[in-house]
Amino acid sequence: MLVQALNSPGDFVILDEPSSRIGTNSIMEYVNDKLTKLRRLGKTIIIATHNSNLGINTLPNNFIFRVKENNSYKTLYSYIYSDYFMDEKHKQNTKHPFNDVIMDILEGGKNPYKIRKDIYDSKILNK
Repeated sequence: MLVQALNSPGDFVILDEPSSRIGTNSIMEYVNDKLTKLRRLGKTIIIATHNSNLGINTLPNNFIFRVKENNSYKTLYSYIYSDYFMDEKHKQNTKHPFNDVIMDILEGGKNPYKIRKDIYDSKILNK
C-alpha cells in the first residue's frame, strides 16, 4: 500500500505512520528517496510520524504539532529553521522551542537520544 501511495498520480500524498511496518533501511533507501523526488516535482506531502528518519531526513517545509494545554488542544506549526512553534490562532511564538519539541517527539527526549548517541559512539563507531 505504501508503494502504491508513493507512486500515485495525484498532486499530494498523505501518509499516516508509513514506517510502522518497514525497517529503517527501507525507509532510508526507498521511502526518503521517493519522498524527496516527489517534493522536487512539486507534490504536497503530509506525513504523520514519530520516526526521525522520516521527520527530519526528508527536510520538510512545515511541522504541525498538537499540544494539550488547560484542557484544550492547540495546533502549533513551525518551519525547520524557526526557533519556536507558532500558535495557529494567534500567529505568535509559543513557549514551545522547535528543537525541544522535535527532540521529544522524534527522538523520545534528550536523555534517550544521549544514551543512543553514547552507545553508538562507544560500541559501534569505535570498532
